[in-house]
Order: sequence, then structure tokens, then C-alpha cells
Amino acid sequence: MDALAEESRLLREHAWPVGAEGPVGDLAAEPAAAEEEWTKAAGAADSDTYIEHTDAGWGVTDPYIAVTARNALGLTDTPPAYDEEAEREPESGDIKV
Repeated sequence: MDALAEESRLLREHAWPVGAEGPVGDLAAEPAAAEEEWTKAAGAADSDTYIEHTDAGWGVTDPYIAVTARNALGLTDTPPAYDEEAEREPESGDIKV
């Protein structure tokens, strides 16, 4: 969970342009909020408890907060287009050797 704390710290300590501090600050709060759930998931004694806490950890993550921060920084907020056909698993016999 040290990585989440480090991510949050680095985002908070960086000098962001005027107008981006709020959105990036909101983004920095997410890892801290998720860290508690991920820590509980890591210590889970059974799969049900693990799933409960990983779901909760993902649940506090809002992808729109990252979009808002990217907009405030003048970065693109358009996700890359993926070729669904290229991403699929090959069918039996599709593999060329």
C-alpha cells in the first residue's frame, strides 16, 4: 500500500498551475481513500472478504476525477481507441506459426 501513499504524496506536493490545484488535489485524495480498503483486502482471511474489500477499494475510485484533473492541466481526456478485433483471443487454428 506504500505505492498509494507515495502517489498521493507526490500529487499533493507538486506545484500545479493555477486552476489545477483543486482538481489534482481531489485526484490525490483517491489513493488515500482506497488505501484502507486495499489494506483490508491484503489481510483478508478468505476470498469473500478479499472480494468485498477490493470492490470497495475500486468503488472509491472515480475515473471522472482524473478526467477533470487532466482537463485542468490542459491534457487530453479522450481515452485511446482500441481495435476490439485485434484485442480478442485467437480462435483455435488462428495462430500462425
